[in-house]
Amino acid sequence: MEQNVELGKRNLIIRHLGPIRSANIDLKNVNVVIGEQSSGKSCLLKTACYCTWVEKRIEIEQGTERFNHGDAFIQQLIQFHKMDDFVSEDTEIAYESDYMCFSYTHKHRKFSFEWKSGRWKYQRSKVSYIPSERNLVAAIPNWFQVKFDGNNIQDFMADWEDARKSMTAGYEVLNLGVSYYYDPTNKSDNVRMGNDKTMKFTNSSSGLQSLIPLLVLLSYITSEKYRTKDAGSFGKNKERGQVLNALTKYYIEHQDELRLLIGAGKEERMIWDDGFGNTQYHQEAFDLLERISEQFITTHHCDIFLEEPEQNLFPPTQGVLIQFLMTLAEGRHHNRIFIATHSPYILGDMLERTNYDFGLFYIQPNGDDGMSEVRQATAQDIQEIYEDGVDAFFNIETLGHE
Repeated sequence: MEQNVELGKRNLIIRHLGPIRSANIDLKNVNVVIGEQSSGKSCLLKTACYCTWVEKRIEIEQGTERFNHGDAFIQQLIQFHKMDDFVSEDTEIAYESDYMCFSYTHKHRKFSFEWKSGRWKYQRSKVSYIPSERNLVAAIPNWFQVKFDGNNIQDFMADWEDARKSMTAGYEVLNLGVSYYYDPTNKSDNVRMGNDKTMKFTNSSSGLQSLIPLLVLLSYITSEKYRTKDAGSFGKNKERGQVLNALTKYYIEHQDELRLLIGAGKEERMIWDDGFGNTQYHQEAFDLLERISEQFITTHHCDIFLEEPEQNLFPPTQGVLIQFLMTLAEGRHHNRIFIATHSPYILGDMLERTNYDFGLFYIQPNGDDGMSEVRQATAQDIQEIYEDGVDAFFNIETLGHE
């Protein structure tokens, strides 16, 4: 199997957020977190998702204005990921990548930020959080009329609305012998069974109600069809202008850096003023700025944060689902995936695959106050967990101990 290309190193630190007392982890291209109920798996997943989105917004907007004021940074996390009771005066979050580093301390209501040397090498991603509540779109026939307060469920449903409409020709559901299709004439979701019998999606099994939204959404947002449509949207055209203006301003002030990037001679003036306040460019400089701005505007890959992919699925089907997810990570766009799971089958299938950038995190109790610590598994830990199989889940409190 071809070795995955890393999309940049990322480190996430969390202190006193929800049940998590401490976490200091290096995020990989493919990540899995395991732990008991209410130990902090979703808290870790949501915080990693949020910081990935913050990084994206800062790069596109070329500024931190929306996060600078008081507790604006933490309030947006609280609202989007429904974490109202998770924040304390001791809460701290820090994130560092090849592009930037930022941190927030709630005690001082302070957001700090610094650019890194890779600032202009950022590749835009589609950040998608897929909640465990995804079966709502099947369980509630009029889900589109349900009001949510700008949270991750509403965001998921908005993406589902676009994804379902792209499946009018039908979508084969793994190896299960059934297919999903959207009927635009009556705006309905349907499942065609192996005997050609068709039923409404809302009447299908609980497994299909969890699986189909996941598969359809991921297939859509990782497709060229999505990338092409997304790149031509009104919002993207507006962002393109903002990014190009920020790039132009930056490189007018850093002409030596621009010369080095395009290989120009030191004495050649790449950008100049014509005396009337109009900035002129050499074609090479303009082409470079255009290329960099396209990196920020065109979706290059997806950052997928997924709760409980095993939900309501038979163990062999969980294995087939992991094969599907890994094709997304191994494809030419190298999508990044972070899974929170309770399933030894999910974890076992992922550990059987080698030669890709993988991170495993496990959550252990830390003290008598219900707080926990997120630990990053070493290569030795991973081997032991693989050998122990399901026993690793029964003995999670002793993982990593001699």
